[in-house]
Amino acid sequence: LGPELAFVREGAANLVEALARACAKFNAQAYGAVHWLLKPIVGKRNLALMREVSWITGFPDRAFLVDYVLGMNTLFWADPAPRFVPRTLEPLRTREEFWNDIEVHNMSILSRVRSTGDPELDHASWEKTAAEFADGSLQGPYFSLKEVEGLHGQVRLLPRFPIWEQHGGSEAPTCRNIDNGLAGEQNLFCGSFWTNRPADIDLFIGLMRHVLALFPMDALLGFTSDFKSAYRQCSANPHHAKGWVLVVWSCVHQCQVFGVAGAQLFGCSLAPVNFCRIPDWCVFVASRLFFLAMVHCIDDVMTVESLSLIHI
Repeated sequence: LGPELAFVREGAANLVEALARACAKFNAQAYGAVHWLLKPIVGKRNLALMREVSWITGFPDRAFLVDYVLGMNTLFWADPAPRFVPRTLEPLRTREEFWNDIEVHNMSILSRVRSTGDPELDHASWEKTAAEFADGSLQGPYFSLKEVEGLHGQVRLLPRFPIWEQHGGSEAPTCRNIDNGLAGEQNLFCGSFWTNRPADIDLFIGLMRHVLALFPMDALLGFTSDFKSAYRQCSANPHHAKGWVLVVWSCVHQCQVFGVAGAQLFGCSLAPVNFCRIPDWCVFVASRLFFLAMVHCIDDVMTVESLSLIHI
């Protein structure tokens, strides 16, 4: 089992690498059809390879790659996610109401965005925002609402604010930027028929117990992997972008700046179900190609197997 499985996995990896090289020349055809706002996100991917691997493995979410290339909905109804748990969450307001009293709304948002009063937090927040501008997942910075409207037409604003957070085991707090879709009220216009069920500790323990039942005398070996800046890797419908225009305090410029996102925002109620279609794809194809029993909890992917199956 061990050496044979390692041989099969190595062979599969070599075939995937060869397929990736063969597919690379076809990506230009797809990139030409990608909306300019999404090119910094989608243009990093070997789309032709993703298409071929999806077909080879029989990935059931047939619309996943199309939705990824075109951008996943961030307003009104979420795109279908047929591998997830059915659950209906209807929008609380209609799309016809979206632009009602928009000038009053935008002025209210502008009045809220200012320094936190903590210079260190302001600096950490701006560093993260500047990184998004640099990698293209956020377009800007724009320095006036008029400038944004001149490029994108009528927009709906929401504020970005930072918080300190400290995960278990970390020695120092880190900054997280929150894009407040509650204050901007964009989330009132979002609905979905699906929800992702993240792998919890019970599911992972169940996976380990199943492996132990199959190999009761063996030690276990596993690993985790997470998606860096997860939501920034997931495209957003560019036609919804003007409904999610960020207002951010810049401690460098000492003023408000504006950003238009081509990626999912942390604070959009549809972002979790949209993003999780990516690790769901990764887990599925990895299980088919490399015989890995994998699960995922949002942006964390986990696997465990018997040490006897692995040739180190």
